[in-house]
Amino acid sequence: RGAAPSKHRFVVLALDRATGRVVWERTAREEAPHESSHPQNGSWASASAVTNGEILIAPFESRGVYAYDMNGTLLWQSDLGDKRMRNQFGEGSTPTLFRNRLVLVWDHTAGSFVTVLDAKTGKEIWRQTRDEIDSWATPLVLERDGRAQVIVPGMNRVRSYDLETGE
Repeated sequence: RGAAPSKHRFVVLALDRATGRVVWERTAREEAPHESSHPQNGSWASASAVTNGEILIAPFESRGVYAYDMNGTLLWQSDLGDKRMRNQFGEGSTPTLFRNRLVLVWDHTAGSFVTVLDAKTGKEIWRQTRDEIDSWATPLVLERDGRAQVIVPGMNRVRSYDLETGE
C-alpha cells in the first residue's frame, strides 16, 4: 500500500481547453491524508470533479468537498468526516450533480450513508444511512414519470432514493 505523505496539497485546476494553459489554480486543503491509498493508484484525489457549467464541485472525500464558481471563487465547502476504507485501498466515489442537487455516496466501514446537498449553498437536504461497506459507487439520477430518483449500487444491493426527500 502507498504510504500517506506527511503533507499533501489537494488542488483544483481550471485549464484552457484550446491551449492547456492553467487559467486558475486553488489549493482546497493542505494536510496529511488519514489513510494510505492503493499502491497502483498513487493519488488521494481519485474522485472526479463535476460541473454544470456554473458551479464546479471538487470532491476530495475525507479532505472535504469544495464548490467553486467558474472563476475559481470558493462558494462553499463541506466536511463529511473521515472515510475508513477496507484494507486502506483509498477513496474514489465520484458525486453526481443533477440540476441544483449534489448526490454523494459515503460508503465505508464506519457508518455508510448517501446524502444530497444543495449545490449552490452546500446545505444538506437529506441523508439516509446505508447498510453497506466501501463500494466506490457513483450515483445515477434518472427521471421516471416526472420524478427524479437516485440509484446507488453497493456491496449488498442496489437501492433507489427519491431525489427530493431521500425516501
